[in-house]
Amino acid sequence: MAALSPTGGAFSVQQSQDAAGRLIKQYAASNGTVFAVAWSGSSQPDLQQLLGSYFPAYRQAQQSNRNGLNVMQGQVGSFIVRSHGRMGAFKGFAYDSALMPVGVTPDQLK
Repeated sequence: MAALSPTGGAFSVQQSQDAAGRLIKQYAASNGTVFAVAWSGSSQPDLQQLLGSYFPAYRQAQQSNRNGLNVMQGQVGSFIVRSHGRMGAFKGFAYDSALMPVGVTPDQLK
């Protein structure tokens, strides 16, 4: 697991690879609160495990916000998710905008 701090301390990134080779990034505020996760790999990770208590919001967003066959974007309250992929190549990103550190934008988290 690698730890990065790309914004001078506003947040840190914990990067790891699961047993299937998928890249998982967790973004944490300086107080340790994880406010975003990202994933990429040849298949979807276990999103119930990765998203934890946000998984029901993910399922709700998934059911109501498909943009084409391979793209899903949705928002439920302050939870925002974007996911896309095709067989062999999946990417996704989810965050809680209410927990995002002041001055940090989603574009900084790619």
